Amino acid sequence: QREYMEIVIEEVDRIDRIVKKMMDLTRPAFKDFKQINIHQVLEEILILEKESLQRKGGGFIQTYDPSLPTIEANKDELKQVFLNLVKNAVEASYEGGQVTITTEFNNNYTLKKNDALPTNNIVIKIADSGVGMNETIKKNLFTPFFTTKKRGTGLGMMSSLKIIESHSGKIKVTSEENIGTVVQVFLPVNRK
Repeated sequence: QREYMEIVIEEVDRIDRIVKKMMDLTRPAFKDFKQINIHQVLEEILILEKESLQRKGGGFIQTYDPSLPTIEANKDELKQVFLNLVKNAVEASYEGGQVTITTEFNNNYTLKKNDALPTNNIVIKIADSGVGMNETIKKNLFTPFFTTKKRGTGLGMMSSLKIIESHSGKIKVTSEENIGTVVQVFLPVNRK
């Protein structure tokens, strides 16, 4: 009897989380933007995920550009995005796998199709050497409720994309099966 109650409570909590995520997707973005240091955001995420990767015998490799300027952003929302992306990389990693986090300044990438000139961006790259994605997964990556995880909601990547777009940014994903995945997040230095 008690076992069933625990399962029911766990499932109600899971449904509650899904509903909250769905509401977040339909709610207008909360524009509490302040100057933030992206490295500080990443460090807070890596502290949370370090143990999960160490249990697999792996670790993080961090290559940060110390000259990156601060950006105007909502810190809580960016933490949500990078926690999701780093968690995905950790889960995709094989035993002993490494997840590489790289930051750099980029001034030759156009975020919007109608931009005449490239904008100044910071780029955060999260690379794993894990299972990678086939064409079906890549095609449906940002589709609501599409997931490859046993307990996934299929809303993580979609909500991450929405948050980055509300910051006038872009997410670029490249992946090969059995080689790994690279996710690049572009965030403008001067938001428009």
